[in-house]
Formats: sequence, structure tokens, C-alpha cells
Amino acid sequence: MTSLGNTLVLKLLTDRPLFNSDWGIYSHRLGVAWLAGGASNSGGAAIARHFSLDRIRELSEKMTVDVPTGLDYCPLAWRGDRFPRHDPEMESRVSPRPDDDARFLQALMEGVTSVENLGY
Repeated sequence: MTSLGNTLVLKLLTDRPLFNSDWGIYSHRLGVAWLAGGASNSGGAAIARHFSLDRIRELSEKMTVDVPTGLDYCPLAWRGDRFPRHDPEMESRVSPRPDDDARFLQALMEGVTSVENLGY
């Protein structure tokens, strides 16, 4: 399961708990099973550093999601990440910045998606 809010949270159903605080992995009991996962500093707060919610709504209509931007972003809300990469010094990577705001927003969202894919 993926939950996208201020952070990007991933959960997987498992038969045993998994914990690794260095890597931001934790578990919650769900009946006889467990939901194991982690949360990244990538997510909605990382995108909100660049655009207001109203601007995101406006630009979302102009994105060409069927054509990837080709930009390799890793947007973070703040320095450091704990999951899926453990790097307390990691900086947000959101350059080069295109002139077109819709393309920039799309690249940010593609970057969050890349973090999600890496997490799984």
C-alpha cells in the first residue's frame, strides 16, 4: 500500500514484524499479520515547497503525463532521508529546472514516483 501525504509511506503485508530504525523500517500489527514499511521525506511536502495547492491544481491540467519529462528528480521536503535510502545528509535533487512550470511539477511528481518504486 502507498499513502501519499506530506510524506510518502509504503506498507507491505508480512507474517512477521520488521524493524530497522536506521533505515526507517517499522511494523504495525494487523490481526495475525503485520504491516511493515517506511516513510520517506519525499511526498506532498516536497512538492509544496515549490507550488501552492491552487497552483498545483492549475498546472496539473497542463501536464503531459503520457510523455515523461526525462528529468531525474528526487524531491525531498528537507535535508536527509530515512527510507528507502538512509542518508541523513541527502539533499533534494530538483534540477535542472525547466522554464515550464507544468513540466517542472510533472518532474517533481515523477521523482516521488521513483522514490516509491525504489521503496518497493
